[in-house]
Amino acid sequence: MKTVELPTSSTTTKSKFLLCTGTMGRLGNHLFEFASGYGIAAKKDMLSVIRQKGLVDSIFELKNDSRLLLLRDLKECKTVPKRFERWCSRYDPRLENFTVNSNLWIGWGLQSWKYFNDSYRELREQLTFRKHIRNKVVLIQEGILKKFNFTSRSDVTFIGVHIRRGDMLTDPLGYDVATPEYLSRAVTFFQNYSNTVFTVCTLDLEWSKQYMPKNIKVEFIVGNSPEVDMALLAFSDHVIQTVGTFSWWSSWLNNGTVIYYKWPAKEGGKLRKTFSADYSDYFLPHWIGM
Repeated sequence: MKTVELPTSSTTTKSKFLLCTGTMGRLGNHLFEFASGYGIAAKKDMLSVIRQKGLVDSIFELKNDSRLLLLRDLKECKTVPKRFERWCSRYDPRLENFTVNSNLWIGWGLQSWKYFNDSYRELREQLTFRKHIRNKVVLIQEGILKKFNFTSRSDVTFIGVHIRRGDMLTDPLGYDVATPEYLSRAVTFFQNYSNTVFTVCTLDLEWSKQYMPKNIKVEFIVGNSPEVDMALLAFSDHVIQTVGTFSWWSSWLNNGTVIYYKWPAKEGGKLRKTFSADYSDYFLPHWIGM
């Protein structure tokens, strides 16, 4: 099986086997696959591979390093052995328990922070939004500051809110969407923060306008690409998430307090079985569940 030779600081080279992951779903799912592949590759002294100019690379400033290799195509991944997780939204230690003697594909969902928490610092550097996305966020925030008569970004506390409903209302897997009561509790949590403005990213604008609490400063964000919405949430001071991997990653990329809806799956449904009993493999321990 072919390996990749990497130049080192000395005159020697070191060969590494490749670790491939799937590309299931949309942005949030892709980020879990990328991050978990990166984290597991670091633990196993392999190289995680991802498509150059693919979805993740087009949004974030990815760079080759000792754990990551950007490739123009992923032909090396087409014929490698495959190793599957038992559950998509909980940590499966068996997935990482293998001897490195060939290139390997792992999947599918890989939706647990435990796969990549040891590589947190490196992943935060890799997952830097591209400049045109960052610039768009600045323009949006400046417009909001002007609307609410703030003179400086430092004068306001932005609370990013992501509300997902839509497809999850009828999905047979058994998603449990966030309730108006949850939104009220989450907003109340921030009531003592100074000069708060809630920026709401959603595809269900009518429901969100009806059930976001009143008597607060709120701006509903419309017309942007998913990556701009994610960046806007990430660059907020704090985040209120609802359900889904898009909410999850918007929160992971944020440096503030994260409030999450702690019942994302209906009891007894197929989706619920993919999580650990207390959801602790999925939600980060310092996030606040409501």
